[in-house]
Amino acid sequence: MPMMTERDHLPDFLRRAIERKRKSVELPEPSERRRLREAFGLSQDDIAQELGVSRKTVSTWETGRSNPSGDRLTQYAELLSSLTRLEKERGNDEGQ
Repeated sequence: MPMMTERDHLPDFLRRAIERKRKSVELPEPSERRRLREAFGLSQDDIAQELGVSRKTVSTWETGRSNPSGDRLTQYAELLSSLTRLEKERGNDEGQ
């Protein structure tokens, strides 16, 4: 008998909603992930510490050898989205 997970106890409609949400999270291309990090003077260690992963994991995300999943995917996408917004705001401030 397969081992049951927490999600096995959720109703089907809720499980499907969670999966749709995860699939809707999109990351920039790996080279853009690195560019954004570097544009703000952040190291891979900085990102790793913020997300609770190793520096090597961040490196694999930035080279496209792997992608985060689950909660890490959501957290990383939110972090990169914040950097993108800040970069746009910074650009707008410089143009005024």
